[in-house]
Amino acid sequence: MAQPGMTAATDPKTELNHFCQRYCQRPVTKADISYTTNKFGNQYQSIVKLDCIQGQEYAGHLCLNQKEAEKSAAEQAVMAFRPQMASLPPPASKDPKKKKERPRLTPAELAAKKAKQAEEGENPAVTPKTKLNALVMKIAKRYLQKGETIYETKTYAGGGHQATVQLKALPGEWGNRVWAGHVSSTKQKAEQSAAEIALKQISEDSEMVAEAAKPKGVGKGKGKGKGKGFGLLWGWDWNMMWGGGSGPNLPREKVSETPMTGEVVEWKENFGWVKPAGEVDHPSAKQREGKLYVSKKDVTSGNMAVGCKVSFMVYKDPQGLGAEEVQVGRLVTQRLCSMGRFQVHGVMDPRRVLCTKDRLRMDLELLEKAQDLENLSLFEADTRDAAALLEPLSSAAAVVCTTGVPAFGISGQWEKGNHPETVDHFGVKNVAHVWSSAEKVPKRRFVLMSSIGVTRRDGFPYNILNGGGVLDAKARGEEAVAQMASAEGFGVTVVRPGQLFGGPYENNRYLGTLFQLDKDINTRGVSVQPGDTAVGDTLRSSLAGVLVRCLFSSQPQLEFSAGSEGSLLPGSSNGHRAALEVKLRILSRLEFNSLAAVGHRVVHGETFTRATLVNEEVLERIERAGRLAPMHNPWNLLGIQVAQETLKCPQVAVFDTAFHQTMPPEAYMYALPHELCEKHGLRKYGFHGTSYLYIVSKAAKALQKPVKEVNLIVCHLGSGASMCAIQAGQCIDTTMGFTPLEGLVMGTRCGDLDPAVPLHLIELGYSTEEVSELLNKHSGLKGLCGFSDNRDVEARFRTGEHRAQLAKRIQVYRTRKHLGSYLVALNRVDALIFTGGVGENSPLHRSLVCEGLERLGIQLDEEANQAAEGRCTGGTALHKPASKTEIWVIPTDEELSIAQQTADLLAGNVE
Repeated sequence: MAQPGMTAATDPKTELNHFCQRYCQRPVTKADISYTTNKFGNQYQSIVKLDCIQGQEYAGHLCLNQKEAEKSAAEQAVMAFRPQMASLPPPASKDPKKKKERPRLTPAELAAKKAKQAEEGENPAVTPKTKLNALVMKIAKRYLQKGETIYETKTYAGGGHQATVQLKALPGEWGNRVWAGHVSSTKQKAEQSAAEIALKQISEDSEMVAEAAKPKGVGKGKGKGKGKGFGLLWGWDWNMMWGGGSGPNLPREKVSETPMTGEVVEWKENFGWVKPAGEVDHPSAKQREGKLYVSKKDVTSGNMAVGCKVSFMVYKDPQGLGAEEVQVGRLVTQRLCSMGRFQVHGVMDPRRVLCTKDRLRMDLELLEKAQDLENLSLFEADTRDAAALLEPLSSAAAVVCTTGVPAFGISGQWEKGNHPETVDHFGVKNVAHVWSSAEKVPKRRFVLMSSIGVTRRDGFPYNILNGGGVLDAKARGEEAVAQMASAEGFGVTVVRPGQLFGGPYENNRYLGTLFQLDKDINTRGVSVQPGDTAVGDTLRSSLAGVLVRCLFSSQPQLEFSAGSEGSLLPGSSNGHRAALEVKLRILSRLEFNSLAAVGHRVVHGETFTRATLVNEEVLERIERAGRLAPMHNPWNLLGIQVAQETLKCPQVAVFDTAFHQTMPPEAYMYALPHELCEKHGLRKYGFHGTSYLYIVSKAAKALQKPVKEVNLIVCHLGSGASMCAIQAGQCIDTTMGFTPLEGLVMGTRCGDLDPAVPLHLIELGYSTEEVSELLNKHSGLKGLCGFSDNRDVEARFRTGEHRAQLAKRIQVYRTRKHLGSYLVALNRVDALIFTGGVGENSPLHRSLVCEGLERLGIQLDEEANQAAEGRCTGGTALHKPASKTEIWVIPTDEELSIAQQTADLLAGNVE
């Protein structure tokens, strides 16, 4: 039954708008309800934020497009507020007298209005952002894709907004520049200001103006080397090489002017296969037994259930008809031809694409017509037949080989010589042999598209994907090319992508949903430089750009891994080195003459008591402490080593454990044999010390006391959480211990635990590695309710979900228990401080921790706690005037603390 004021079968977003209107008893605006969407591979997840209801946030499920993701987030919010809907009054009615009809202009009035606008100047509706987009498209010679124009806005405490804009579609260094606008009263005005400044600077550059004036496609087919293999490389269009998005992100054209009818053959969520009732005027329409792949948004009417009739529009884009199969080889050919610099030989393998002769001819016709590829010669060749490869390969200076077959031979897909061993081993070997043996032109480079699974055949899921030997065949193909390159002296680059996506692909339909690997990676930000490693699944259009650029790179091998926790491949310093180089380029643009020193955060420093200049002894001790913080210290150490190689300046290690070295023995010692503790360093070390050091100085200023006179209980609450008792400005106890595992309930860490529990698990057959993994990565909030992010837990806590409420109660109880013990340990408490992501942003958590503590002299002002949506961006007092102990939220700044400690050490200001 519909709620009062609601209509049945209402769209979730509309229903949420109606609810908020009734809740607030006023019309709601875009500022009241905002949606933020993140893309994970080829799926989307949205979060809806209700600024009109204390800034509450709700996350939706993973969906196939942004629209459905926003609906899912709205649906979660509606479910949360469903119990309240029946009791709310109906929405405030609008006064019909206030409604005004906009008068329609007559043709004469419309002409007069346009004449007046022309006389007065530019149309005021054409904003700087609109002008900037238009100029960038003229320069890039294509439509802009999502994520290529990036606006970021910072809100200041006083209410002002300042925005920056980055235009990734611009060529060269222009694409890396960031323009900042003036501080403005609203976010919209701030973005317009940034756009205006960027527009002015770009418009004043003569090269950019000249590039914008060039017509699209100029010089196509006229490049050096026409008919002579690859020519010299001048005047790249790097954006063309990289390409934009794929599928629905590409500019599309209608094939049918009116809707067509057809029968749904297969459908899943927002996409499916439809068999048209009539003929479609397009060569690709006859492929796949006449079935077309159709998006939900292209369906004009009908039920999208299998067997039902629907009406739909047919579109084409630069990659084909509808959302048809996209081949990496075709995309590579299009990019090379579109650069207008080379004569390109396209070799089509009829076995690889699993098609009939009719299908092959259609495919060739489609490729010939695509983007007016005048400098393309097409060849039909079977890679098993070396003689057939002589004509297309003998005059080529470089080769891009993109062969591949399905992982499993389902439905006869390995028939007719299309077996992995035939294609990915012997076929690749034939291509390399014929090309390297020809003597017509010097050999520049052989680029081979392989798979990341080649290096990981023994691990899941690649051991399953390799069940038919497809990865073994690719490995043998790589080896054959490498041996030939060594013997003949040509360059070779092996590109190993992870799971490819960007459209429906016959070769991937069986596995696309079977293995949902990590999608939280930017798959388009790939650069081919020595040492760079692109991690994550790969868009076919991005991969094609990488393959083209690899033709002219000296980097021998690149990997696009299948993704894992973190963005670095274990044991590799390449990512650190690349990141440092980027930061150095930024510093050079800021006109820093030199670096005085580099400060490094090191989590575990054993008994270091302060920041320390790095030398060989310090490096050895950091490495030795890695056994106590295996998730942190090895990477901290690697960062120092890479910085030493790259930057010729002092390196300073700042230890999270140093602040806690003032603890007395009764606080840091464990009740274990004394000799054992001395021998193996078994003691409480404590962590988050860099944060606590910063908070102590800020709290002293807020309390208007010297640091040596303040007594504090500080709660550093985030994914990792700890508390610290501070007397006279120094630590006397903290909740984390020998490792960061002890103490409070955290995102994935268990906190305090009976030591017999891991022993019991080991006796049950668990290995020590499995127990460590369990306690560090699968316990805490995640273990209790399935969610490690406090925002997810609190969203479900409010809806009454039992496990989330239990997890929150346990989390709060542990905090209150340690708070009570520290009240006993300290002779007085000047202030209770909340910091960290949860401490700064969760009014619910602060409220639950302080509930009922009035008897202990701690009185929370709930109104102040809930103000500004409960998010505290500066030092904020939350206590009532009568509270004996003050309550503050002080945002931490560990980076600033590291910089201050480093500067003090260099200046000799360390006691």
